[in-house]
Amino acid sequence: MPQVTPSSLTAIDDRVPSGAVALTRNGVVLCYSLRDRDILGDLQIQLKPLQRAWLLDFWDGERAGSGARAREAFTEALQRARLTVVLTSPGLANSPLMGEHRLPTLLARQVDGGSRVMCLHVRPTSAVFREYPFRDHRGTRKMVSLSGFEDLNDPRVPIAGLDHVHRHATLAAAGAMILQASHPDLVAVV
Repeated sequence: MPQVTPSSLTAIDDRVPSGAVALTRNGVVLCYSLRDRDILGDLQIQLKPLQRAWLLDFWDGERAGSGARAREAFTEALQRARLTVVLTSPGLANSPLMGEHRLPTLLARQVDGGSRVMCLHVRPTSAVFREYPFRDHRGTRKMVSLSGFEDLNDPRVPIAGLDHVHRHATLAAAGAMILQASHPDLVAVV
């Protein structure tokens, strides 16, 4: 069985027949609040193979910024992603990613276009249940909330509330799930 290495990850893509025009989705976008950097750092340890292969793209409220140019850059990053991981917390709920950029709406469109979205519940927040309106690719009006996406951990037991041992075990399991979801044809060695 193949192992996850930087060279094997960079070689992976969604193969498209020659002459066809299609979007290659091969990265992972992490959306988080700067207030959650402690847990982000612990998660990054689990995702080293993706980091070494330059297949992780980190987006926080500061990087997303405001205005049309920032929104366009963030939307393009999501469009290139095979997987988007959202670290849910009150900090993210009150950030420009949720407010101005309407993150759940953008993510719903990504799922509609073939990307996956997973949530890592970092700190308790009711914002995961807030619903946002959007239109799918057919123009049908729908509602979406972060609670409608895949969970990497139990939202009733967020990472910040776990002791050291359980926190790292949960993050190791989440890291393995992220590696598997982003590159299912490889065996993750964590």
